[in-house]
Amino acid sequence: MKISLKATYNGHNAKKDGIVNFSFKAPFTEIANAIGTVKLIGKQFKLAAMLEDGTKIKLTTSANLNKMSVDSHGETTVVIETDVSFIACSFDEIRSLTSKTMDIFLIIGKSSGKEE
Repeated sequence: MKISLKATYNGHNAKKDGIVNFSFKAPFTEIANAIGTVKLIGKQFKLAAMLEDGTKIKLTTSANLNKMSVDSHGETTVVIETDVSFIACSFDEIRSLTSKTMDIFLIIGKSSGKEE
């Protein structure tokens, strides 16, 4: 199963126990796809991004849905939690996400490699 969501990177935080949370913000036009992320509750998945210029970044090899919230304007914030050992990219690549719209892919099970 693959869920795709057009969103912007909304930052990340790392805790001293090695847990990293990636946050993405999706506009109202993506609300149906964003709400679809609730299917991921309790499931492990991979996280990848494709920037508008076609650059693909594999962000994690294993992650969980931490939080999904919708504000009064219909914008959805999705927070993905992972352990630092499952991060599959450099912090320079993470920094390259700033202020860019991208498609994020939440992938459960085997992937064909097309989205990574």
